[in-house]
Amino acid sequence: MKKVNYYVIAIVCALLLPCKMFSQIKSSILEKKTEVENSIFDLALSNEKHLHLEDIQKNKLIALSTNLQSLNTKPYFDREEYEAAGLSNTLSEEQFLKLIALKNQKTVAIKTSNNWDNLLRLEYTKGLDSGKAKSEMSDYYSKLMSFQGLKNNMLIVKNNLYVSDAFYQSPKDYYSKTRIDSITNIIEKQSKNMPEALAMLYEIKQGSPARLVMRAKRLIKADRSGEIGYTIAMCDSLKLSNNQLDSLIEAGIQYQNIDNNSKWLQSIPFQSEHLYQILTEEQYLQMTNMKWDTQNTKRVNDAWNELVRRKLVDRSMNEQEVKTNIKIYYQQKQFIMSRYAFVEKERDRRVLVLDKNKPYLLSMLEEARSSSKGNANSGYAW
Repeated sequence: MKKVNYYVIAIVCALLLPCKMFSQIKSSILEKKTEVENSIFDLALSNEKHLHLEDIQKNKLIALSTNLQSLNTKPYFDREEYEAAGLSNTLSEEQFLKLIALKNQKTVAIKTSNNWDNLLRLEYTKGLDSGKAKSEMSDYYSKLMSFQGLKNNMLIVKNNLYVSDAFYQSPKDYYSKTRIDSITNIIEKQSKNMPEALAMLYEIKQGSPARLVMRAKRLIKADRSGEIGYTIAMCDSLKLSNNQLDSLIEAGIQYQNIDNNSKWLQSIPFQSEHLYQILTEEQYLQMTNMKWDTQNTKRVNDAWNELVRRKLVDRSMNEQEVKTNIKIYYQQKQFIMSRYAFVEKERDRRVLVLDKNKPYLLSMLEEARSSSKGNANSGYAW
């Protein structure tokens, strides 16, 4: 049996019936209860201000909604195709996206709520602002589902048997391959642009090792400036294993449970002891070199400038070579001070050994400082 061209009927009705008549029957359509569930056209009409509908659009939507009630009982009637045809003919792309977002509000709310509950259950919410996290997840889903709805609508229109009908007024590029490919790219980008909370849950479900990093970054957020937090952030550069990341996570949790009144006293030795147990010596040295690079570079430049000012260096000396030697000394000392902070005797012993091989010019500078009066605040004590 030949498929009836209901799309043409709907559009012809929208064009022929007087606008005034549509305005008069609009309310009755939206309020009247029928066996047909509220259509997408009714949803658009009930949100006309939000969608900024023009009168001609409202009249078309009323006609489409009116005809749907009778067409829905006809054999071979495809409601999805009918709605796709009607919307593509009536709304702009921006209006369509807003409409789909309205349609999906309940679904988005359920998805957001379920994901947040999963994060709570897995104890992955520490450090997250619940309001912000839920809002970001909701926006993400709403945008993604709206563009997916637009693409689906385009494909339905493209495959519609009546796409070439003279009464079908959709823009020719609405369902073009270029336009569909463009929307596909938008969907792919949006799907990858997950908010942090959702990405964290996704990684957990995927069983990816990256989930360890994401969880740790949230758990140690309050300690971003500390060495545990920094070590986690630089896990790729340090080539940490999954076991090391797991251990760092547990250390971070313990650290955050320390009483705030005593945390400032325990911070350095606590982090030192756990990092000593978790990192290799090479990893620890690399971590301190990276974390303290800015400060060490400043110390080196200040030392060089003071050497010049005190005339302890001359033009025959290689500035870069002098600075490199001094920086290596500062790096080694920072490494010792950090790695052995929890065992003072070992820390002090190693510092004494290091100082026996202190760069000659740095020793001269310290002697000059000691012999100078009123220079208690000049340079670094190191």
